[in-house]
Amino acid sequence: MGSSSMKEAAQGLKRNLPTRFARTAATHRKKGFLQQCRPWQTGSGIVAGGPMMRVKTVSAMNLSLALLMNWPLALLLLVPADAAAAAPAPDAPRRVVDAAKTPDTVALRRLIDQRMDVNDTDVDGTSALHWAVHRDDVNAVDLLLGAGAKASATNRYGVTPLSLACINGNARIVDHLLKAGSDPNTRSADDETALMTASRTGATEVVKLLVAGGADVNAKETWRGQTALMWAVAEQHPEVVDALIEAGADIRARSTKGFTPFLFAVRSGDPRIVRRLLAAGADVNEKGGEGTPALILAIVNAHYELAAYLLDVGADPNADAPGGTSLHAITRTRNYEYGKVVRPAAVQTGNMSDLELVDLLFAYGADPNVQIVKPLPRQGGFDNNYLKLIGATPFLLAARAADPTLMRILLDYGADPTIRTSENVTPLMVAAGMGYVQGQSIGYDRERYQAVKLLVDLGADVHAASDSGETAMHGAATGGVNDVVTLLVQSGAKLDTKSKDGWTPLSIADGTRSAFRAWPHTAALLRQLLADASK
Repeated sequence: MGSSSMKEAAQGLKRNLPTRFARTAATHRKKGFLQQCRPWQTGSGIVAGGPMMRVKTVSAMNLSLALLMNWPLALLLLVPADAAAAAPAPDAPRRVVDAAKTPDTVALRRLIDQRMDVNDTDVDGTSALHWAVHRDDVNAVDLLLGAGAKASATNRYGVTPLSLACINGNARIVDHLLKAGSDPNTRSADDETALMTASRTGATEVVKLLVAGGADVNAKETWRGQTALMWAVAEQHPEVVDALIEAGADIRARSTKGFTPFLFAVRSGDPRIVRRLLAAGADVNEKGGEGTPALILAIVNAHYELAAYLLDVGADPNADAPGGTSLHAITRTRNYEYGKVVRPAAVQTGNMSDLELVDLLFAYGADPNVQIVKPLPRQGGFDNNYLKLIGATPFLLAARAADPTLMRILLDYGADPTIRTSENVTPLMVAAGMGYVQGQSIGYDRERYQAVKLLVDLGADVHAASDSGETAMHGAATGGVNDVVTLLVQSGAKLDTKSKDGWTPLSIADGTRSAFRAWPHTAALLRQLLADASK
């Protein structure tokens, strides 16, 4: 090609370039681009500093472009003849951290061979090693560690490659990271150690590697004071529990709420772990921070078979706790009082029924007339129950839950139906509806009627009043069950008794009492009965 033809080709190319590129070319010529250019090799292509321009082959167009850009021919001659075939695709990763996000080990190796920074990170501080570990790619991890990647790198969120490896449970990667200098006691931003992570994910071999590498088996996180053993227990990983106990984990350590590994095991309902911890020296009658023993913890979580096992190995059926003993607990769990508003009822495990456990509790000496000494704490902000239950027996709780089946069983085992609470509330009052809270209390109308009928047949006093001056009829008006109102009237109950606050059953049914809903059908019945009585 002659010089004039070449100039024409160059001019034509310049006219066809995008305006922005033409301006860039002119700018580089003005600034003496050749003196500023520091080319580096990417694969077998050349990328120049400044505007990213990939030169693939020595073609007429490349030559013309070189003339336009004032590039020397020597620069083009650095490109091998097979560059078009060997050059990476236009969308190939340009950074090691980007290559590590994909399974393309070839691209990763190419960038490493080009001396690209293996510790370069994304904006959040996540490195290539983070990504390789996250993807569980052993080969990529080894490539990066061999190229000098920092094993202890931490991103903006406090996450280390070791933590990610523990989540995945990859013992091989963990081993390589530890050998490359990862600290086995490094903590995440939420203060979780690598050992805690491996324990909760059930990675037994990883746990053993960390312990062998110097991890503190009794370290606690600062939020709740929980240990790796507590995590393994709560997540039901018996093999990890074995490994931690063998490594010297403290089975008597307590969280900030007073829970031990044994109490976590009972709450989760895993008999395999419960047996392991008892064999290691845990106390079957251990109590939590609020004073709840293991047996009651099993019952309130509906782990009835586990509760039976605890009884077999020495659990005290009469051990007291806030809310009473094991009989109080099973009455509540069987008739979960707060299921509709505050939290769902427990999901039963095993094949033993609640009533079978009641029989077993009595077989081990449970007292049917034991009274509540300390009440349960309030069940959250939606707990509107005003009724204090100090002094309540399991029978009174069964009456309150409108559970005639359990009431009869308790009577068969010697329950006294006349025992009142410390405020002189009777089983009849609560069976009729005293303390009822819409959306929180339980008991169907038919069952409530049956519970009241059982008590009336036993001779319960329908005129008895609590310390607040309320009677069973006030309770019936609170619960809004007309059949109960009728039954009480037929049994001689008065309709117009006033409480100490001046409330009558009718005013309660009308809903004039704060925080209690109106029952128009019950108010209408009471008005009719009052009218009939005045005739």
